Amino acid sequence: MGGMWTLAWPGRPAPVVRHRPGRAWWTLARARRAHRRALRLGNAGRRDLAVLAAAEAVRLFEAAGAPRELAAARLTVGDLRFQLGEHAAAVAAFSGAGDAGLLPLGNCLRVLGRFAEAEFALAAAPARPATRNALGVLCRETGRYDEAARHYAAALADPALHGVVHHNLAGLAHARGRPEDALIAALTALVWHARERGCGSPEVAADAAVLGAIQLGLGRLDDAAASLGRARDIWQRRYGPDHHETRLCRRGLAAVEHARRVAATWPG
Repeated sequence: MGGMWTLAWPGRPAPVVRHRPGRAWWTLARARRAHRRALRLGNAGRRDLAVLAAAEAVRLFEAAGAPRELAAARLTVGDLRFQLGEHAAAVAAFSGAGDAGLLPLGNCLRVLGRFAEAEFALAAAPARPATRNALGVLCRETGRYDEAARHYAAALADPALHGVVHHNLAGLAHARGRPEDALIAALTALVWHARERGCGSPEVAADAAVLGAIQLGLGRLDDAAASLGRARDIWQRRYGPDHHETRLCRRGLAAVEHARRVAATWPG
């Protein structure tokens, strides 16, 4: 007998085998949606909800085995926690973000007063102008003013950092007892940030707060009240009346009122 016959139907397409996506694929898709939602909520100022979405993204990226996106989600959690003033929680998030988390980790540790740990983290961070700026802040806060100035000079190599570096130069000049230099640097930072970030941005609020403190030290009380009031209003709109930056501005305004009362009772 001959071989078996095979029937062929010309023009009939070959069957398509469809593979159902695996569990990991669905988990990864859900993680990405959660991360995008966290970023949208954060940009809209709804940081409490954004933190929850970002934490969900972290959990899902861990389950999906996506290390690069997991690190990005942890950075988002850390940034949101830092903005909310939850610095210890931010440290935990940044610590799990690998090399990308070293710079914000160093900044957060510095805010907590853990200067040796902060310097260790910043020394291990990529050698970029932003890292030099952060090292400058650390050196200023630990009394190493000349070293801080060198770091700031190096950070000015990045034009995108001119606003923040001038803000920090204002703080350095103030610490050195050079209020006029501090005033010029703070005004430069405020103008730069207003143009680049917008008049209601957190950067402008920070510049206005520093400017108000400098003006208070110079006895320019009306200017100080205007600057500190501007900073308070921006912080309060973004984060509410109980945020630590809002409270700092209120204390500054109280100091202005005290100075006014003292000046009113001064002879002559």
